[in-house]
Amino acid sequence: MRHAYLLKHAHHSTSEIAEKLNLAEQTVSNHICEAMRRIRKRLSEKFPERLIN
Repeated sequence: MRHAYLLKHAHHSTSEIAEKLNLAEQTVSNHICEAMRRIRKRLSEKFPERLIN
């Protein structure tokens, strides 16, 4: 999941990431979505005063 997120953040396409990590494109999309969900959750816990609805 971390590798998929970091590659996406480095401006690689989902298909490029899938090929590089030998995963299905849908799996890569799921990993990226889950990583973003976890990042948002951790940030909201650490900085509750900056919570944006």
